[in-house]
Amino acid sequence: MIAIAAALMRGDTRPETPVLLRAVLARSPDDGRALFLLGAEQASLGLFEDARRHFARAVELQPNLLEARLQFIMLLVALDDLGGYRNFQGSPFNRTDR
Repeated sequence: MIAIAAALMRGDTRPETPVLLRAVLARSPDDGRALFLLGAEQASLGLFEDARRHFARAVELQPNLLEARLQFIMLLVALDDLGGYRNFQGSPFNRTDR
């Protein structure tokens, strides 16, 4: 999964990336990092509603996954839907590890 994350950060999206992430999620449906990476892949492909759903679930499962929180809020800003985050618990920067 680290290789997938590094590739996504470089903007190197490959057709097999969503397939690999879905395989991870089939085994571990509550894997917040895999949900976040799938959301990032979907956002890069313009699949914004799917990305929104996966980012929201990732943040719900792993509230301290700051990358997911930031990507989620950036997507909502781009979609002009900050109300969507208000419906979610807390601020995007409200981490629980303090």
